[in-house]
Amino acid sequence: MKSNLIGRLKNTKLPYSHALLPLYEAIVNAIQAVEATPDWKDSGRIKVEIIREPTLLENDTIGDIIGFRISDNGIGFNEDNFNSFNELDSVFKASDGCRGVGRLLWLKAFEKVEIKSVYAGTEGLISRQFDFTEQGGVSDPIDCAAGKNAQVGSEVFLSEFRAKYRKHCPKGTDTIARLVLEHCLWYFLRPGSVPKILIGDNNNTIDLDDEFERYMIGYPKSEEFDVGKEHFELVHIRVRSSVTRNHSLSYCAGTRQVSSEKLDGAIPGLFGELDDEAGKFFYTGYVSSPYLDEHVRAERTEFDFDDQSSDELFSVKHEVSLQQIRDAALKLIESHLSNQTACNITKTKQRIQDFVDKDAPQYKSVVKRLEKRGRPISPDISNKDLHLLLHKELVDLEQEFITAGHEIMTPKVDESAEIYKRKIDEYVTKMVEVKQSDLAAYVAHRRAVLAVLKYAIKRQPTGKYVREDLIHNLIMPMGNTSDQLHINECNLWVVDERLAFHNYLGSDKTFSSMPISDSQSAKQPDLLALNVSDYLPPEFVSERMSPPFSTLTVVEFKRPMRNDANPSGENPIQQAVDYLEEIRSGKVKTVDGRPIPKAENMLGYCYVICDVLSSVQKCARQFSLQPTPDGMGYYGYHSGYNAYIEVISYDRLVDDAMLRNKMFFDKLGLPSLEVE
Repeated sequence: MKSNLIGRLKNTKLPYSHALLPLYEAIVNAIQAVEATPDWKDSGRIKVEIIREPTLLENDTIGDIIGFRISDNGIGFNEDNFNSFNELDSVFKASDGCRGVGRLLWLKAFEKVEIKSVYAGTEGLISRQFDFTEQGGVSDPIDCAAGKNAQVGSEVFLSEFRAKYRKHCPKGTDTIARLVLEHCLWYFLRPGSVPKILIGDNNNTIDLDDEFERYMIGYPKSEEFDVGKEHFELVHIRVRSSVTRNHSLSYCAGTRQVSSEKLDGAIPGLFGELDDEAGKFFYTGYVSSPYLDEHVRAERTEFDFDDQSSDELFSVKHEVSLQQIRDAALKLIESHLSNQTACNITKTKQRIQDFVDKDAPQYKSVVKRLEKRGRPISPDISNKDLHLLLHKELVDLEQEFITAGHEIMTPKVDESAEIYKRKIDEYVTKMVEVKQSDLAAYVAHRRAVLAVLKYAIKRQPTGKYVREDLIHNLIMPMGNTSDQLHINECNLWVVDERLAFHNYLGSDKTFSSMPISDSQSAKQPDLLALNVSDYLPPEFVSERMSPPFSTLTVVEFKRPMRNDANPSGENPIQQAVDYLEEIRSGKVKTVDGRPIPKAENMLGYCYVICDVLSSVQKCARQFSLQPTPDGMGYYGYHSGYNAYIEVISYDRLVDDAMLRNKMFFDKLGLPSLEVE
């Protein structure tokens, strides 16, 4: 059966992210060649030279990598090794985990491979040279007697690095040395020794023995575990934090790393650098198994079994998935690092508790739920991400609550009364948790609104005060009616809790657009509410009045610290009562168009929200209003307009709203209102 090299190369996969894999393969070949010599533990050496493009720059810029030269003092390309090299998918070194396709990866990333070797022949040392290219395959070797100073070994020159792989290859010598160590780490971890390996260019040479010592903290520890009928080994390594900034788990086959994944956050507390008696470190685990050796793809970039588990797959084919292997390894890692991760777990619990206590009490019911599930959360999580996470948990809890409610409503025929009662008890407990969270969310929202309002009425960094429309929109978005908005979009309670109860409420709407009046005026009160009810305070009811009772409420906002009111000109109190008169004169009716008896005499409430400065005080005295005891406003009933009028300063508006809600804030453990 013939083989076509060009076709074989097209069918060979080498992702750009694995641009250094051809180099790794060449180094592993060199290690195996060295270990085939008698005294390799004492004298075995491998040198990797990074070939760069020359650069004319005088700064620290280094040239792009165009090739690698790998030299060793191994047994060389003798007849057995050369014949194996000539045979695709050779099994000559299958016992070493080789698949006979590593050299194909060379031609995927490099235009040409030049090989020089000296080996021991039957009549002395033989020098052998040949090339390996995509078009020509393996050239005929040039053999001759080696010089008297020649030494057994090989040199593999991977030249003309293809641009599409070159741009994905790291340039730094330190980085390349570390990646080679990680890929070949198994050789350093195994009992015995490893050949001396040097990696460098003209400016820097790194000894991998030194890199290995710098890489690790303490000695590796190994554990064995089973998944199904397959046996695995996990090697725990603690890597110095100066070398890497991630926790990782690698899967190995044929004594080499095949794939790796980051583990940060994979188990509770596994975030950031950890600490033990030897210093700060990051964790790296290596999983190996004959099962992985058997199922690695020829290119050694992935495995040929499923990533996800399947009961049918497991029971019929007796195979395990990568996910099953991962889950089993994570349990061992969690136990291995339990002393180090405990500190982060404690910090995370405190981080969540502080956030919920101070900023988001609506999530109290899901805190224990998170702890019970053991969900990994970083102690350094941002407020935004933590808020989103807790919100998702609360939504999940509410969905479970709804599902449980439907199940309660449809008890099973054979279900005993005792079991059904237990389900009801569990349902009620969960319902209380969810509804408490809803109430906490609403109270926390109120506190946030007051914090924004308190900031808004202060002088801004520009030296000016905000416009009244900002405050207006905070209380209720302008240009809307209450039936156009969600209840959480309105904060009418800041002014008066009773405003929540109304038949109609418009914000910055013209009289002509209001369905409760025939007025064609284009004037726009800031807020106007109509309430039709069966109750009014006794002091406002006369013998001639009978239910239903109707009231009108007008709210006017003025810019903080505005002091240009004028009793005979722009008078905010007069403006409010004029709005009352306008709506009364327009044959007031309900939203449904039903007439309201004696609408022209309905009781009015007028709230003027502004800072009580000298010009406002003059206007208040004109209406014979009484100053409040704290001096922060005016109040009184004006019989001529049949209206209760109140002038409220912004400070008093915030303070009163804070006092009305203080008990709720205290119950939830919310701190006192401060503007940060």
